[in-house]
Amino acid sequence: MCGALALYNMVRKEDRFSDDFEDDLQIRRNLDRQAELSKTKPRSKRGRRYAEETSTHKAPMVFRIIAWVAIVFLFFGVGYWGTSFTLDLLNKKNLVNQSDVVENQQELSEFLAADSTVGRKVTFPIYIPIDGNIVKKDAVVVSSIMEDDMKRLIAKLFEECGDPLRGVSVQHVFRNGDTAYLNVNNAFMASLNALGEQTSTLLITGIVQTVKESFSPVAKVRFLVEGKVPQSGAPVNLSVPWEIRS
Repeated sequence: MCGALALYNMVRKEDRFSDDFEDDLQIRRNLDRQAELSKTKPRSKRGRRYAEETSTHKAPMVFRIIAWVAIVFLFFGVGYWGTSFTLDLLNKKNLVNQSDVVENQQELSEFLAADSTVGRKVTFPIYIPIDGNIVKKDAVVVSSIMEDDMKRLIAKLFEECGDPLRGVSVQHVFRNGDTAYLNVNNAFMASLNALGEQTSTLLITGIVQTVKESFSPVAKVRFLVEGKVPQSGAPVNLSVPWEIRS
């Protein structure tokens, strides 16, 4: 009986020791958790406060866009001013030659009429009727695009023909494939009638030869009077394209 009682007391002591140990361990865990919370809480509050202050002090999107646009214009203005200043400085020291720059209409007209355009002048052959024959001459024009060169060259040809073609002017010239369209004024029809059939034929042949020789691949010329194909009223047939067959 005494042995059983002693064994019972021993078991109770072990249970009590185990409970005390677990309670002490739980208390220590709670203390450690509280210590960790006390260390981390101020940091999180400080971080939240910094984020809130940053978000509240951040400028709205509209103002940021305006600021960026202003910066871009500022850099553009500085670059433009710097470039202009550098060019002016170089020009004053004769390091940059700007002799071909014009500032007004008068200077432009003088520039176009000056000898500086000599390098763009081209010599073309023209064929004109003289005393029943077609005679070859040279004409100098300021060259640009093909249609403009044709117009200037035909105008030179009319000038070389003299009084019979006085008042005749070339209004437009355009090309479609191997055909050039020559649009002249009404005075052209009167001049052909004054020249007669033979001289008119020589004149038309000379025009076609002039265009064909200088402006490849053009091989045909269709004549228009005030933008229309003439069906009659001339000693030669102008209702069809003219060409010189080899």
